[in-house]
Amino acid sequence: MRLLPEIVAERGDGARVELDLRVPDDLLCLAGHFPGMPIVPGVVQVDWSVRLARTKLALQGRFEGETQVHL
Repeated sequence: MRLLPEIVAERGDGARVELDLRVPDDLLCLAGHFPGMPIVPGVVQVDWSVRLARTKLALQGRFEGETQVHL
């Protein structure tokens, strides 16, 4: 099972990055979490933000930012 969503598009300027993500049905966080209407928990979305920001922006220290979810 996967832990992270798929990145389908990426935009940014080095100091900022914006990602379009696709949430596949086989994500570990969805297992048993509202079958028939899976919902990604907010804490998982925050974790994704920190992980992806560190990867894409090479952050070493504290993360400060926001997550916007568009459905």
